Amino acid sequence: MPDSRRSVEGQSSKMPVRKRSADTSPDISAEDPDLPAIKSILQVYHTVFTAAAASIESPLIGKIQPLEPPTSREPQTYILIPDRRFNGRFSIPNALSTDFPPEIVGSDDLDKEMILKLQKAYTKMFLCDSALEALEAVVGQKLAELDAKVEWMMIIGGITANFGIAITTPQKSDVWEKKSKKHEMEILSTLCGDHSVFQVTSADGTAYIADFTLEQFGHDVSEWFLPKTLYLERYVGERETRPVTETERENVKVADSDSPWLEAMHKFCEEELDWEQLMAMEDDKRSEEVTKKVEASENLMTECKQKKFSVEQSSNLVWGG
Repeated sequence: MPDSRRSVEGQSSKMPVRKRSADTSPDISAEDPDLPAIKSILQVYHTVFTAAAASIESPLIGKIQPLEPPTSREPQTYILIPDRRFNGRFSIPNALSTDFPPEIVGSDDLDKEMILKLQKAYTKMFLCDSALEALEAVVGQKLAELDAKVEWMMIIGGITANFGIAITTPQKSDVWEKKSKKHEMEILSTLCGDHSVFQVTSADGTAYIADFTLEQFGHDVSEWFLPKTLYLERYVGERETRPVTETERENVKVADSDSPWLEAMHKFCEEELDWEQLMAMEDDKRSEEVTKKVEASENLMTECKQKKFSVEQSSNLVWGG
């Protein structure tokens, strides 16, 4: 996750736009006998996190400001500007949390397909560490039944992105618009910082990557689970990938003021999942059933809705104004 807690002020992205071949279907090897069970188990946790993240109350976006990249080799960045009518109040009804206003969809600068991608990116923005912190233990315990090993992996410098997003306050938006055209500002967006993912190694030694927040970089959610070699080839390249250090792990815990919703997610996974029922389902039905269970969980939904995206937090995510 590009994370303000680990990023250095003044850092700017130098990440090239990812170029893909015509064949974009995930290349999952069928040789690993535990692969179907591993992927099904991870799909449950991925769905839990996705449904919980979609229930977090976030700023209603009133404007999207595309920024011209400094060079043609760098991806586009979009600045999300909350609606001025909320006067800096960054807690809104859940029904609006991931829906941009209808007038933006008809913008000359953004087509509907890009709006949908931005909505998905906004839902998972800056949450990769949260996914690992909340679910690492329960994922590890469940996959240990298959003699599989789970590790929290850090990709130094983040992954290659199709686009980046950042958020600012309405009061700063005019300054942003003027300075950004001259490249006189530094931006802390989803293009900056490191990125956290699960690495799963099966009993036969095959390694996989499960990226629970892949959408924040503009990528298709269908590739959230891939063999490690393929994931590195498509999204990492020459960047360093290594296990998180204990210091980094502790820094995340100390800096995270949202622990109640993460603890509620962990508890939900321990107590409210009927694994026998879920593992007997097809993928689509399983995802639908887990989403319903998350949305029906009073404790988890209460904690998700109480997670606040404050003005102070947004000020940490962007600067230059």
